[in-house]
Amino acid sequence: FTTSGARPKLLMMDEPSLGLAPLVVKDIFAIIRDLKSEGITILLIEQNANAALRCADQAYVLETGRITMSGTGEALLSDQRGSLWIGTRNGLNRFERQEITVYTAQADSLPGNFVRGLSESSDGTVWVMTARGLSRYLPGKDRFETVLDAQCYSSLVIPGAVLFGGCGTLYRFRDGEDVPECIPLFGEGREDDPAFRIMRMLDAGAGGILLGTDGKGLFRYLPGTPVEPFTEKVHQSLTSLYRASSGEVFAAFYGDGVYRYGPDGRELAHHTTSNSALSSDYVQDFAEYDGWLWMATDGGGISLQSLSDGSLGTLRHISGDPDSLPSNSVTVLYPDPSGTLWAGTVKHGFFQVRRSYVRSFRGHGYGLRDNA
Repeated sequence: FTTSGARPKLLMMDEPSLGLAPLVVKDIFAIIRDLKSEGITILLIEQNANAALRCADQAYVLETGRITMSGTGEALLSDQRGSLWIGTRNGLNRFERQEITVYTAQADSLPGNFVRGLSESSDGTVWVMTARGLSRYLPGKDRFETVLDAQCYSSLVIPGAVLFGGCGTLYRFRDGEDVPECIPLFGEGREDDPAFRIMRMLDAGAGGILLGTDGKGLFRYLPGTPVEPFTEKVHQSLTSLYRASSGEVFAAFYGDGVYRYGPDGRELAHHTTSNSALSSDYVQDFAEYDGWLWMATDGGGISLQSLSDGSLGTLRHISGDPDSLPSNSVTVLYPDPSGTLWAGTVKHGFFQVRRSYVRSFRGHGYGLRDNA
């Protein structure tokens, strides 16, 4: 495409990964990213959407010769069709192309308007957990189909399937199947005991699953074997559970701050407002982002703990400061695949958190007065 020694301003590629082995495809896209970093404009036509979108600044999706979606590569990776789904107590919202579409039980076949949780399985199906049952999104009809009348409180995507946590029971939907497999975990007769509600599920490694119940503590479950307690102490009213990249487990219980456990369930620390810089004892959610553990709190903004040295900091709403958080009551944190952290609040909608850079200039050497 060019003569020796010349530097192209525009490079056009048509299906560069077609018919190549996976390792070669990886090398091809590494070269494409290197060329992009050198400032070369690239027009790429590619059916490997995941790989292409990860290096794209602007993307266009064509179906039968027509542009059906466009946007930044990051936005199109939020889910497999480029949407960000937002669940509320009054229905479901889909954020796409800078527009918000609202779905309700009355108009769009959701089982209920109180959305407890959302999940996307490996086959691209969007699942919605409501207070009146479980449904899945039908993109061709832009509606929802109820698949389970039982309430679900948590979900976990595993290879070839998605798990939903009910009251003492796991429901496993294999990809492409309509009927779930029901797996009682704590014996029969627990379906109506709220203490056995499975509020959180995590990948515990080696095929195991970490389960957090509402009133019976934390458990480790290896499919095909009985559940086992993960910790010695039993805490009630679990609000959030998270496994960091280090393997450590963080658990929050209502009004009791944050517990930190080792991979074996041994308690390493217990942070509260009385013994640390934690901004609130009511922690609602966790997320690992930019080397910190982010903790959404009710009333205390977002507490942050360094995963390297354990130090704590806080982001808060400050009245009259437009650059502070919009609210101190943060309910959910979601780092999307593009590297953006989303946060949902009680009364002030949702917002994005992204790294920015500010350089400070002090003293008279820059033409500033009064040591500004």
